[in-house]
Amino acid sequence: MIKNIIIMLSAFVLTVVLPVLPAHAQVEQLTLRVDGLACPFCAYGLEKKIKKLEGYKSFEVLINEGKTIMDWHADKTLDLGAIHDAVRKAGFTLRGIKGRFVGMVTKENGKYMLVLPSPLKQRFYLYEEVALASKTHGKGEDEKDSWKHGHEKEGMDEALTKPSRELLDRAIDDKTVLRIVGSVHGHKDPVVPPSIGIESLEIVSSAGNEGNR
Repeated sequence: MIKNIIIMLSAFVLTVVLPVLPAHAQVEQLTLRVDGLACPFCAYGLEKKIKKLEGYKSFEVLINEGKTIMDWHADKTLDLGAIHDAVRKAGFTLRGIKGRFVGMVTKENGKYMLVLPSPLKQRFYLYEEVALASKTHGKGEDEKDSWKHGHEKEGMDEALTKPSRELLDRAIDDKTVLRIVGSVHGHKDPVVPPSIGIESLEIVSSAGNEGNR
């Protein structure tokens, strides 16, 4: 009898809790900019490789725009290297990845990061192109890459503009869940988390309340 009650309680907890997690931690959608997509046959060849990715959920090719839109499973980590390999093995060149992410912001060693909580726990450095351009003018590509991924001195995070830093500080204090859209980049060093170049921020929830800003 007790065993049956425990099983029933466990099933109830899973039913209540699991649907909530994706709304607070996930890679919602990816847009891949791909060179060489010229016909439906090309799109089919690319789709065969993309479908093998762990995390693949659905796939749409916009041939005229040279883009593919991919929905991602909420409980799967984003593997940028695997995506690059899939596109290359299909015979195409991947020019960029834009993502739509939902998670919470934290600050580590003075740098702002988007965190996809358990079960993912994946982290992304946050930066803005406008801040990057103003601080890396005249630097080489390796210096720019290092700076963008948080290897500058600790202190004020100059990879972001002041208004964004203020907004993210409030999000940290209020435990706000954010939806962030932006280009995502990997790093030569696999230990260093990837980066998101912020294009837009949206509040998903704050202190239990839903809303946008």
